[in-house]
Amino acid sequence: MKKILFFILISQFLFSQNIECGYSISFDSSEFNSTGKVKTFIKNIGKENLIVPNKLSFCNLYLLQFENYNEETKQFENAKKWKKDIDCFTYKTRDRVLKPNKIFVYILDLKSDFDVMMNDNFWEANKNINYRLKLDFPIYSKKCKTDEIEQIDWIYHKKSD
Repeated sequence: MKKILFFILISQFLFSQNIECGYSISFDSSEFNSTGKVKTFIKNIGKENLIVPNKLSFCNLYLLQFENYNEETKQFENAKKWKKDIDCFTYKTRDRVLKPNKIFVYILDLKSDFDVMMNDNFWEANKNINYRLKLDFPIYSKKCKTDEIEQIDWIYHKKSD
């Protein structure tokens, strides 16, 4: 009985280490405060090919979370998400294949994208507050459900001095 239980535990550990489908999204936001641009890295951490957009823009960005920093409580708090009706019906982009253990790099111009996605002067109106956000992108696989297997980093904006 102990041998069977040990075998089951070892099998579960080994199988959990082999991710069929998965990806991570990380950002280099060192230029975000000054230019509004963020370097985005999408890495395939699974064994199956993923399908990712050739280009990222406000038509295929998803704002998952947006939080303002509260100076009194010294914590980030959920903020209002702006929802605008954006016509992306005519927007077309080609997809490309992201092979296992490979990374695609995108440069996002969040300054102009947020002006379209949220309001016309979002960047200027929020340059004196601290906030953070999480973005997601359409990433697919022909063999796996990928919407639950992701790691997404925060993008931080620090107020202007």
